[in-house]
Amino acid sequence: MGNENNDAKEKICFVVMGFGKKTDPKTGKLLNLDATYNEIIKPAVEGLGIKCIRADEVNHSGVIDKEMYRLLLSADIVVADISTSNANAIYELGVRHALKKNTTIIMSEKSGVLHFDLNHVATIQYEHLGEDIGCSEARKITSRLTELLKATLTTNVVDSPVYTYMPNLNVPHLTSEEVERLVEESIEAEREWGYIFGSAEIALKNKKFSEAKDLYQAALEIRPGDDYLIQRLTLCTYKSELPSITMACMNAMVFLSSLNPDESNDPETTGLAGAIHKNIWRDTNKVEFLDKAIAFYNRGFTIKKDYYNGENLAICFLEKSSSLKAAGAQDRESYVYEYSAKKTFEAVLEITDKIIDSDNFYERSDRKWIYASAARATEYLGDPRHQLFVENFKSLSDGSWDLDTFNNNSISVMVANQE
Repeated sequence: MGNENNDAKEKICFVVMGFGKKTDPKTGKLLNLDATYNEIIKPAVEGLGIKCIRADEVNHSGVIDKEMYRLLLSADIVVADISTSNANAIYELGVRHALKKNTTIIMSEKSGVLHFDLNHVATIQYEHLGEDIGCSEARKITSRLTELLKATLTTNVVDSPVYTYMPNLNVPHLTSEEVERLVEESIEAEREWGYIFGSAEIALKNKKFSEAKDLYQAALEIRPGDDYLIQRLTLCTYKSELPSITMACMNAMVFLSSLNPDESNDPETTGLAGAIHKNIWRDTNKVEFLDKAIAFYNRGFTIKKDYYNGENLAICFLEKSSSLKAAGAQDRESYVYEYSAKKTFEAVLEITDKIIDSDNFYERSDRKWIYASAARATEYLGDPRHQLFVENFKSLSDGSWDLDTFNNNSISVMVANQE
């Protein structure tokens, strides 16, 4: 019995896409693909009474396996988000086009590049704001996707390039029993993943860094090589300060090295590398680590004009100036770094002002950190808005490590520590 009898049962939508936060290699833009899934795709699919299964919920090995192929064949509809030119998602889309003549929908973040084989295929494009998707954008695209899902399931229009040019191919089928087993396995996998990842995020928020580290490592066993999980593992490792500040930073750098921070254009990766070396510098007073921190932050700021990397770059410039003065260097040498700090803070404030004044600022998920960088820049520059930005940051703070990070970057604290 083929799956042509599945109409009486709950329909299945299989979603192929990346997961976590990914950087588009062409634009350097950081995208939260989990937000795309949770705020757009899943609501649209489930709103129509269709079971929604995400690719990573059935794929724990990081490779394409038989379960993945079976779902690509048997799903009533497939939604493929190919943002960041995700290799797995594009490959799985190709497999779907080879196995099914219709009921496939393509999505992509609008700043991404559509490869030549796909740029003539109808694609839903949407926009990320910062690391997230704004509420109005999510509502608009969810509505568009809902209507397209309805049309795709009812019109029977061929959307596969394979079957468009080879219309006499026979479409293969799976039995309904095989499909039911796949759905049950995916539900269990989703529960397992949700528990591990959710527990890790809660532990990190509550500053239980060692517990969070263990959980992120368990998550990486399910999704090997995932950039976002490696970044979170790096973060909680160096923040644990165990067995010492410097050793924790060294261990964190081992994890982060798999993301090649010396050549990365991901501001999260360069920012983590900078923070690690800045913390070692502050713990050991060895200036080579400060120089390395400057190099990492400068890379993230120069390539992406990222406000967080810029804020920390300026602070490191000030610390470099102070270290030169302490070593008896001539005033001219230290002044170069003070001037660089001032120009960098001015650039950071220009960036944050532009973001804050934008129409969609209040839909961004990174508002807290934008205010933090604006507060630090205005503190150094003597801008009267400093206290306002501090209060705005604190109003959005959850009282976790975010407040500690903000306070440790205070210009006044830095000066006091060096006196």
